[in-house]
Amino acid sequence: QSRSQTRTNKKGEFLIDDVVQGAYSLQIIATGFETRREPRIESGTMDLVLELLALPTIAGRVLDASTSAPLTRFTVLLRQVVPNSLPPISIPDPETKKEFKNANGEYKIACIRPGPYEVQATAEGYSGSFSQPISVAKGTNTVDINIFMKQGGSIRGRVIDGQGQPVAKASVTTQDFEWTDDLFTQALGDQMPTIASVRTVVTKQDGTFVLPNLTPAQYLLDIQHPAYSRVFHTNLHVIEAQETQAGDIQLISGGSVQGTVYGPEGTPLAGAMIEMVAQADPMGTPRNYQVKTDSGGKYVIQGVHPGAYQIWAVRSADPGLDPFSHGTDSKETRDKLNITNGESITRDFHMGVSSGGK
Repeated sequence: QSRSQTRTNKKGEFLIDDVVQGAYSLQIIATGFETRREPRIESGTMDLVLELLALPTIAGRVLDASTSAPLTRFTVLLRQVVPNSLPPISIPDPETKKEFKNANGEYKIACIRPGPYEVQATAEGYSGSFSQPISVAKGTNTVDINIFMKQGGSIRGRVIDGQGQPVAKASVTTQDFEWTDDLFTQALGDQMPTIASVRTVVTKQDGTFVLPNLTPAQYLLDIQHPAYSRVFHTNLHVIEAQETQAGDIQLISGGSVQGTVYGPEGTPLAGAMIEMVAQADPMGTPRNYQVKTDSGGKYVIQGVHPGAYQIWAVRSADPGLDPFSHGTDSKETRDKLNITNGESITRDFHMGVSSGGK
């Protein structure tokens, strides 16, 4: 059996001439068309004609909600509506994301599969805005789906330290109020089912910040600075054309954990992963920390938010290592810590031996 691929020319013609004699399956992929598969084509077949079916499209215009003037530059993508969801939920499809630039604000976007959708548009100076729900049927094009862009709302606040002094150059990021910084959310990526705008600004010298053009929704703020513990500020409700006050958000230095990881032979272990997870968080947002040991087997985790944690160490992913070793390492080295603000804790790990608070 052999495998090959080629591209059609401007006339749609193609030739695959590097296969041995036999029967082959063909798969034809083209932007804007349904993928077609031919299960059995004999080598030597010439003048083969393959007709592709065009995908259904959604077309319309993107307009300013106040003036009805067309936007000349914007991005649209499709969001698949989850049937019977309360409140309504739609999941963005990053593969449909497309940028448009034209004087009339027109767009046309292909729909990969039939179903209920809405179109989301984003543009500089506007909040993310949405079309009315659309039911897309196979072989049917949908037109006149206009999206009216609004300014959205904003969040204003100030970041300060424990003495009430402003903190400059802290990053402030908006997230959906149900967002958590865990592996599941990271895996979702751009497919997070939320309408909340994700924006990041940096605080000024006086510690103040403004996050403009936010789609009306409920938000949390993720505030980070290298010299302080990460803080999540929740329960911020953004309303169209209004400014939400976040007030003063205080950062603390947090605690730190440091130590050395030793291998089964008792020598320092480079490249080991230290993981630390909060057992409970009054903010409801999990706090996870990960760091690798240096060439001398040492690690340091700084800016740890006060609270109760579980911590463990696992060896690096060595191809020659037992595939079950990570689970064994995690179980044998798992320990508990209670960290207070300003406290520094030393915790060493010995692979193959229960940590036992060493």
